[in-house]
Amino acid sequence: MHPNPALFILAPNESFDFGEITPAMAQTMRRQAGKIRLQTGIQHSNGTGFGLLHIEANHGKQIRALGYADVQSFVFDIASNIAQVWQSKGIQLLVNASRKPRVVMFVQLEAVAGEDFYRVNTAFPVRQADYEARHGMKKLWDGSEPASIAAG
Repeated sequence: MHPNPALFILAPNESFDFGEITPAMAQTMRRQAGKIRLQTGIQHSNGTGFGLLHIEANHGKQIRALGYADVQSFVFDIASNIAQVWQSKGIQLLVNASRKPRVVMFVQLEAVAGEDFYRVNTAFPVRQADYEARHGMKKLWDGSEPASIAAG
């Protein structure tokens, strides 16, 4: 019996919300605001998938080597400390956190009756300081840049 891939995983703060793309961020990015949530997900034999099972299978050892107790703590740390949001190829957004070593998370907007949310597809540490540029991504939001008067 396989677990339901759509089941939400509890965050370390005992809610289903690991973080959020805030209304202010969303306005700057010209995207929708929404909570960031982690689902049980699925891991396929070819290495693809999404969610907790996918992250654990592909990056669990790396994540624990960084000192995190589990995938949930790692995802929560990124989602709670968003430094930048980038447009990846396709529909995913890349979120990075202000942490050393560098850590990233890919999310995508899921439309659900009553409450849309950003689903965590994967999350992992990265070695390259220019990871986003190497992968042809475009910065949509930067938390280190002061909000402009016009946007405020």
